[in-house]
Amino acid sequence: MRVILCCLFVLFSWQTYPCFASMVELRNSYYKATTNEDDSKQFTQLIEHLNVTNEPLLLGYKGVALMISAKYLFNPYSKWHTFKKGMNTLEAAIHADTANIELRFLRYGIQTNIPALLFYFQNKEEDKKCLLNNYAQINDKDLKQRIYQYLLNYGNCNCRELALLNR
Repeated sequence: MRVILCCLFVLFSWQTYPCFASMVELRNSYYKATTNEDDSKQFTQLIEHLNVTNEPLLLGYKGVALMISAKYLFNPYSKWHTFKKGMNTLEAAIHADTANIELRFLRYGIQTNIPALLFYFQNKEEDKKCLLNNYAQINDKDLKQRIYQYLLNYGNCNCRELALLNR
């Protein structure tokens, strides 16, 4: 009986998080999705199967998956509607967990890479400040390295801000 219960537990646990063995794999899939349409479709399909209702971080990844998929749509209305849905999903995730540095990093990455005509840039400076001020407290080495590389290459950081990253 115990063996059956253990097998059922493993089976159902695996189905709630079937796509990624770790956050590193999730982040790698996200990065690949930003570079080409096939990877974007694959990332969107994978993230749709996750139970994101009680996980703000996964909800945030679902939001960015929608925003990235909008990039590859042809119809301007569909493009805007999908982007807006993703934006609202990401904002809901951040609202649910305002202290999550990875969610702020996701939003900062989106806001620094989209065209200004989408009018989604209001939190860029706030998120950059949050990333810089909390950088030293990040325990996840992979996330810390990704934030460091991104701010170094795309963050338009001044000397004082770079010093915060290097302490």
